[in-house]
Amino acid sequence: QMPDTERVDACNHPAHRGKACPFGGQFQHLLADRKTKGFTVYQTYPLAVDPAWWSSPYTQINPERFASVFDVQMDTLARQGIVIALGFGHYNDSVALPVDDLRRWARYLVARYGAHPVVWITCQEMNMPDGGGNRLASWQAVAKDIAQADGYHHPQSGHQVVGDVGSLPLGGEPWHTWFALQGGHRNVPLTPQQRYAGYYAFRPIKPIVETEAMYEELDCCGAVADAKDARVSAWKAMLCGCAGYTYGAAGVWALKWDPADTRWKDYNYRTAGWYAGMALPGSAQMRVLKDFFLRLPWPALTPRFSDPAWAAWQDPEPCVLATVEDRLYVAYFYGAASKGTLKHLDPTAMYKARWFDPRKGEYPGAAIEVRAPKGEWDVPPKPSAQDWVLILQRLFQEERGTTRPSSAPGI
Repeated sequence: QMPDTERVDACNHPAHRGKACPFGGQFQHLLADRKTKGFTVYQTYPLAVDPAWWSSPYTQINPERFASVFDVQMDTLARQGIVIALGFGHYNDSVALPVDDLRRWARYLVARYGAHPVVWITCQEMNMPDGGGNRLASWQAVAKDIAQADGYHHPQSGHQVVGDVGSLPLGGEPWHTWFALQGGHRNVPLTPQQRYAGYYAFRPIKPIVETEAMYEELDCCGAVADAKDARVSAWKAMLCGCAGYTYGAAGVWALKWDPADTRWKDYNYRTAGWYAGMALPGSAQMRVLKDFFLRLPWPALTPRFSDPAWAAWQDPEPCVLATVEDRLYVAYFYGAASKGTLKHLDPTAMYKARWFDPRKGEYPGAAIEVRAPKGEWDVPPKPSAQDWVLILQRLFQEERGTTRPSSAPGI
């Protein structure tokens, strides 16, 4: 989201055009929708170069603007129990503002909102190489100021450009406590498993969040992601060790007020407005994903990254597997087939397998009883050509040989 353009005192949603918005404003309306769909984090980057935040660019900050707009948003989010992932600008703000003014801007935001439930994202695409409209040294100075000014010691990161761990400088700094990855949009390939594996293996261990990937209906260089792209990206990220996922949508990511709004038009032109972006099907499918993982001990899942000790796939990349030891297997298939073999199963145990539809949140068909006397099991074909999730869980001792449903969560 971009608080520079979100409105807290007006709403043009077609459902109540000509009437008062029951939520209060466009920002509040969108927040209500996202809460209903299970979202828990609001990610925002106020642009440091937006003149609305300054009485005299860029020497005197405008506290009235903060009080009338951003305070309303931040206080509302806090009251609603939403975590705020707050950035301090876009990468090229670093060449538009003198570094001392940029640092002062950041310290002001920390002082004003440090008591809120925030995690810091220094800026968007912080490690963009110098020469591409960025000054990494300026953002590094800002990041140090954020850490020094924050008496609450909130988690801090810097949103990254697309790349493997170590390919661009970010991660080893003392202020850096988690990775805010960018998988990119439809104009680049989906993040490969081995890229996630690199961040997962980083030491010291740091949480990983996929914060920008396959925003739905976003037109990036002429390539447009759809609901499936957003869904596949989210499931793949979560089964490759991410601690969370940022869903984005055209018209919402960079707000488009109505069809006449030309801001960010190259990205948003396919969308009528924020209200259309809010209703795209991928947002509801994020609730399906969340509910699925909450029924499982998902923090204990270990991504297997096509490790041959755990699985052998005919086409490894679109077959994404994570397990809890040999007790729980969760495999996501977004390619043409699911052909392959799960390994490392307990040869003395009975398992139960079920297919899960990540679009509808349903378990079609009956459960499959599985025995693997050699510790291996050939995965059956997917129910359809769409993407599917397979969950395989070892039964408890008292459940073996019975027909009653498993007490295991999720299936």
